[in-house]
Amino acid sequence: MAAILLKKGPVVTLPDGFTAHFRDPKVVRRNGRFYMLIGAQDIDNQGCCVMFVSDDLSSWEYQGVLAGTHRNNLGYYGYMWECPDLLSWAGKDVLLVCPQGMEQEGNRFQNIYQSGYFVGVVDDKKRNFSDGRFHGA
Repeated sequence: MAAILLKKGPVVTLPDGFTAHFRDPKVVRRNGRFYMLIGAQDIDNQGCCVMFVSDDLSSWEYQGVLAGTHRNNLGYYGYMWECPDLLSWAGKDVLLVCPQGMEQEGNRFQNIYQSGYFVGVVDDKKRNFSDGRFHGA
């Protein structure tokens, strides 16, 4: 007998401090829990990645901003982040995002919207991502 899956609808609400540009949820499993990453824009028009956590994929708890423009020693990385994803590899965490609004730097960032990644570490207790620079075209 096949299982029937029903669409549940929204499982999180827009936290205070963000614009309606809040999209592209990605769920990853990490350390026995589920983490939902959402591309967002805060009310200061800064791009960021927001994180929620769940044990059952039904009830989600807002954890705050994982990473973003002018956060955790990052510089300016656009006014909106889209399509976040998180991978772990060789003892490091890789945060993939598509920042909008980055200025061209010589041959870098010539696309209208960028795609790239940060390599660093997610602190599961503080719920933040530490890193250096954006790797993108």
